[in-house]
Amino acid sequence: MSDLDFLGSFDPEQESKRSGSFDGEPIPAGWYEVVVERAEIRDTKSGEGKYLNVGLIVSGGMSDGRWVFDRCNLLNASEQAQTIGRAQFARLCLACGFRMKVRDSSLLVGRRLQVRVVIGAGLNDEPENMI
Repeated sequence: MSDLDFLGSFDPEQESKRSGSFDGEPIPAGWYEVVVERAEIRDTKSGEGKYLNVGLIVSGGMSDGRWVFDRCNLLNASEQAQTIGRAQFARLCLACGFRMKVRDSSLLVGRRLQVRVVIGAGLNDEPENMI
C-alpha cells in the first residue's frame, strides 16, 4: 500500500487542467477568452441573501488554465449591492448568449465568453483579479 492510495488513479495532467496553474499572483489585466467551469448559488455570510459564485478558466495565451472568479449579488439587503449584482449577472448571461430568462445557473457551465480582467484590492488590500 502506498501513501497516495486515497487519490485513486491520480492523473496530474487532468488535475492540472481542472485546477489550473496558480502561483499566488493575479493574471495581468486585459481581455481574456474564458470558459465557465462552475456557477453556484450560495448564501451570503449573513444568511439573508444569495449570490452567484462563478469560476472561469482562461482559455489560451500566457494565462491558459488560470482561474478567475466573479460574484453577483442576486438577493441582498443592500438595494445597491443587489442592483449592481443583477447588472453583473445580466452582462454575464448576455455574454454567454442568453437572451431569455435563465432559471438555472448550471446552464452557464461550459459557455465560452470574453471577459475583461482588472486588478483590484482584495482581502487585506492584496491585489486580486476582478472581472
